[in-house]
Amino acid sequence: MSLISDYLPADLAERLTARGEAGVIDPPVRAPSGGMGIRLDGLGKSFGANRILHDIDLAVRPGEFLAIVGRSGCGKTTLLRLLAGLDTPDEGRIELDGRPSEGQPPATRLLFQTPRLLPWQRVLDNVAIGRRTPEGRDAARAALRQVGLEAKADVWPSTLSGGQAQRVALARALTSHPRLLLLDEPLGALDALTRLEMQELIERVWLTQRFTAVLVTHDVAEAARLADRIVVLEAGRIAASWVVGERRPRPRAGAVQGAIEAQILAHLLR
Repeated sequence: MSLISDYLPADLAERLTARGEAGVIDPPVRAPSGGMGIRLDGLGKSFGANRILHDIDLAVRPGEFLAIVGRSGCGKTTLLRLLAGLDTPDEGRIELDGRPSEGQPPATRLLFQTPRLLPWQRVLDNVAIGRRTPEGRDAARAALRQVGLEAKADVWPSTLSGGQAQRVALARALTSHPRLLLLDEPLGALDALTRLEMQELIERVWLTQRFTAVLVTHDVAEAARLADRIVVLEAGRIAASWVVGERRPRPRAGAVQGAIEAQILAHLLR
């Protein structure tokens, strides 16, 4: 067993340890290189009198796959929106690749729970939206091929299943080769089997492109299946963190994943 301080920057680890938030984790693994580095220092956010996030300190290595879990209302989606530049923090700062984040960061894409496809555009045009040049359409076809839907390029979104529509949304995010992909419960509306297939697809794409990924999910098993590291939010604060040391590509139900899932659930349900 190791401490989260074993792999965070020294000054950040010291602050977390002093506040009792260092947490116990499983043996760390090295994240793949590439992607965008993230650092949050003293991040806070309120809506009126409602304090959503409190003094968040967090570092994400370039190319790391981070999952954020916690009960409803703990601040997960607010944190994701801050990273996406859709909201601004009231306190603290966000650094991307060592520079202060201002507005919506370039090379960043956000994948929502619903696909948000345009019903009046065919699948290829939905993926190529904003990039209607021949090169853009070629990139869109390549992205559809990557998610296994090249044959659906010329159909209408209304003919797709839920899983297929979410694959199209993922393809749309991939066309710009993001360095940071933010995922806000993207599989929450899918049936169990389709969800497992999409988990495998997301892992496969991440292994290929090596972007940094931040996943918000209520599903602890999903977090353990996909993430290098899992952060637990409670009442707007980081309460604990686990590293998933299982090799990739991962089995659907590995022993390490099961053990970490049990530890996190025990923590959340205590």
